Amino acid sequence: NNNIDLHFSHYNNLSILPRLIFGFTKNKLLLPSTSSDEWNYLHSLYSVLNPRNLRRTVYPVLSSFGAPNNLSSQQLSLSLNSLTTCGNHIFLLDAFDKIFVYYDKSVDEQIPFPPPKDSLIRTTINTLKQNRLITPQIIYIKSPVSNNNNIKEDDLFSDEEKFLFSFLIEDKTIDGSSFSTFLDDIHKDVSLNLQK
Repeated sequence: NNNIDLHFSHYNNLSILPRLIFGFTKNKLLLPSTSSDEWNYLHSLYSVLNPRNLRRTVYPVLSSFGAPNNLSSQQLSLSLNSLTTCGNHIFLLDAFDKIFVYYDKSVDEQIPFPPPKDSLIRTTINTLKQNRLITPQIIYIKSPVSNNNNIKEDDLFSDEEKFLFSFLIEDKTIDGSSFSTFLDDIHKDVSLNLQK
């Protein structure tokens, strides 16, 4: 049972598979709460996308930057934990039809917001836009710094931040379990089937 490799560590081309399957379980196309208009839009969009772009819609790509010209990490896990533990404070989230640039509250005030037009972040966004069937919405978010200790937890983040966080699908949400719970459940199911 301990030898079950759900991450396909020896097969690089398959290593994204668990995350893609997990992403589909949280995708609006498969959620009963999705309106018929949105479902039709997604179905039409997904049917014309190449595999690379379809992957972005199902499982967005999160990157971190030390500064607007300094790419630090790519392919971070889609969780709040990634935002708080990676050591950087500027993030780019590519969800195909939406691209977020997020400055968390620890960004140095000397760093310009939004990023300058000639910065690596902006040139990355321009490159991504050129390879899309539709023009993605670009959303710039700077986390407000609050010195009020009496602020409620629900008010810690702006509505824009909460919208960005809804794309961090590896965390437990109302739409399903966390990625780690998903893997645990798959591991149990595979183990039981191997014992039969």
